[in-house]
Amino acid sequence: MPDYMYISLKGKRALYKSELMMLEMLANTNWERPMYIAISVGAENRLGMEDHFIQEGLAYRFTPFNTQALDASIDSEKMYDNLMNKFKFGGIDKPGIYLDENVMRMCLSHRRLFIQLAFQLWKENKKEEAVKALDYCEQMIPNYNVPHDSSSQAMAELYYQLGEKEKGDQIINIIADSAIEYVSWYLGMNDMQLYPSFGNLDYYLTSLNTYIKTMSKYQSDLLPVYTSQLNRLGEIYKMRIE
Repeated sequence: MPDYMYISLKGKRALYKSELMMLEMLANTNWERPMYIAISVGAENRLGMEDHFIQEGLAYRFTPFNTQALDASIDSEKMYDNLMNKFKFGGIDKPGIYLDENVMRMCLSHRRLFIQLAFQLWKENKKEEAVKALDYCEQMIPNYNVPHDSSSQAMAELYYQLGEKEKGDQIINIIADSAIEYVSWYLGMNDMQLYPSFGNLDYYLTSLNTYIKTMSKYQSDLLPVYTSQLNRLGEIYKMRIE
């Protein structure tokens, strides 16, 4: 157990009651009971304590150790138990269920949690558990209700790294098709509509190129199909900007 914790207040001009309460709790808890902070709490309200956090799911647990230096920022065992056994997903796997914007954001956040967990398990060489975590995520937060977005590239890449090529292909196929749809839509605009949309167009073109690099890296059979699509869209793009 370290003799002390170094908490930097550099750049802070004031301490608010919530921060004073946090410091008082840390000073008096003596590490006899765990203290947590929600992952949704903004960085400005964490007192620069991120180096002492260990993630267990939707919350960080305070520790007296520098978890970043120890490469121990995720407790994979507790996080696996929480996500796989304790979390309830409320039927979002039912086809056709309506999810409003707030619920959709939370679902995407939960998907990212599973990706974080699987990556940590992969790092710890717990490959079977990593695959189970990703599979359970796909089961409970399915694409037909919560569409995969660019953040799911990491999920596809993990499947590839874990030897699950077909599952990786399924996800990279979905997000690549989505990028193509967006690019095609933007390129179909007239000049007046397209001009203010170039930022978004470039984003989806760059995303598509990134997905293709992932396909190439893991020797996906999808590579020639999407390379051809990118070249086709690239030619149209050049004509539009001339």
